[in-house]
Amino acid sequence: GSLAASFNSMAERLEDEIKSLERVNLELTTAQDELLRNSTLAAVGRLAAGIAHEIGNPLGALNGYIDILSRGGLEAAEEKEIIARAARESDRIDSIVRDFLEVARPARRPAFPVDVNSLVKETLEGLLVRVDFQGVETGLELSQVPHVMADEGKLRQVFSNILINAAQSMDGMDRKTITVETASEERPVPVKAGRRKGDVPAEKKFGQYVLVSVKDNGTGVCPADSARIFDPFFTTKEVGKGTGLGLFVSQSIIKAYGGEITLKSGGAGSVFTVVLPAAEASQ
Repeated sequence: GSLAASFNSMAERLEDEIKSLERVNLELTTAQDELLRNSTLAAVGRLAAGIAHEIGNPLGALNGYIDILSRGGLEAAEEKEIIARAARESDRIDSIVRDFLEVARPARRPAFPVDVNSLVKETLEGLLVRVDFQGVETGLELSQVPHVMADEGKLRQVFSNILINAAQSMDGMDRKTITVETASEERPVPVKAGRRKGDVPAEKKFGQYVLVSVKDNGTGVCPADSARIFDPFFTTKEVGKGTGLGLFVSQSIIKAYGGEITLKSGGAGSVFTVVLPAAEASQ
C-alpha cells in the first residue's frame, strides 16, 4: 500500500542522489587530475634550479676539502682522508642527479641496516668545513639505538639538508648552536590503507622507532610557514638561495622507508625530528 509506495519513492530518490554524487565525484576527480597536470608542468621549469640547490650541499663540502688541500702542510694520512671525503661528496652529487632523473618513475632504493649514530656523526663532521658552519657550536647526544632499514646515501642526504637548514637559520647571530640527539621509543604502527567502513578495527600495534632530532637556536619557523615547510618549492630563503626542494625531497625519502619528519618551532629555534622504524620493525 502507501508504505510500499513511500519506500519505493525513497529508494528512487536515494538512487538519484547516488548517481548525482557519482557525477560530482567524477567531475572532482577530473578537476584534481587537471590541477595535478598543471602543477607538474609549472614545476618542470624549476626542476633544474632544484637540482642545482641539492647539488650545492655536497659541492660546498667538496670546495671546502679542495681549499684545505690547496693550503698544504698536511700529513700524508690527513691528506688521504680529505681526498677520500672529497670522493664521497662527488659520489653524492652523482647520486642526487640520479634521484632527480628518477622523479618521473620513482623507485624505492634497496634498504640495508644502517647505524644511525655513526651516519649522523660522519655527516655532521663532513659539513663542518662549510662556510655555513663557521662559528657554530655543535653537540651530539647519541643514545644506544637500533639500526634502521634504509639506503645510507639517501639518509645522508636527508641529514645534510636538515643540518644545513639549521646552520643557515642562524646566519648573523652572535651565538649559534646545533645539537643532534638520537633516541628510540615505542610508537603505534600506522594502519595500512584499504580498510572499508564497517570493517572491524584491527588491534592497535606498537613498534620500535628511532628518532633523530636536530635542534638549533635560530629564528624559528612561524605557524603559517610550518604548515607548508614540506611542500615542494616552498622556501623562506632569499631568491637564489634555495628553491624549497630540500625538505620536500627529504620527507619523500623518509616516508618511502615508513617514517616521517616532524617540526616543532616556537619563538626561537626549531627542532626537526626524523622518525624511522627500527630494522626489526620495518621487515
